[in-house]
Amino acid sequence: MLGILVTGKMVFSVADLSKRSFYSVGERNVVETILTLDPAIYFCSVDGEIIPDFCERVRDLPNDALFQIHFRLLGGKGGFGSLLRSFRVNKSTNQLMCRDLNGRRLASIDEEQKLRKWIERAAEREKEKIAKRLVGLCVVLWVDLVLL
Repeated sequence: MLGILVTGKMVFSVADLSKRSFYSVGERNVVETILTLDPAIYFCSVDGEIIPDFCERVRDLPNDALFQIHFRLLGGKGGFGSLLRSFRVNKSTNQLMCRDLNGRRLASIDEEQKLRKWIERAAEREKEKIAKRLVGLCVVLWVDLVLL
């Protein structure tokens, strides 16, 4: 059992009190430690009911009664959620200036892929251009033959 030895008897420290959930009123060393604490930093509950004046009522409780000690946590003034929302609004969606694991910018990688696709389709575009010229020449020749 961890604790602090004060005037010959074992007394719990505040850190030890937060390690367990329930304590018995019969554990006098625990009760004595709690009674030395400032009531503003904790509150106790017995059977789920908060006991506002635990220091006075602990003597009236039976020795086999179980109680819980809850230490109060100081809260902030809030506003953290709105701070996160403002960061989300200002966040840039342009990720082209980011770099990949090789250190290259994503924009240059995208441009390289587009250029590669354009070069691959260049042969197809040239064939289409020649086909259009042939169709045009065929039409002209056919018209010339018909008119002759």
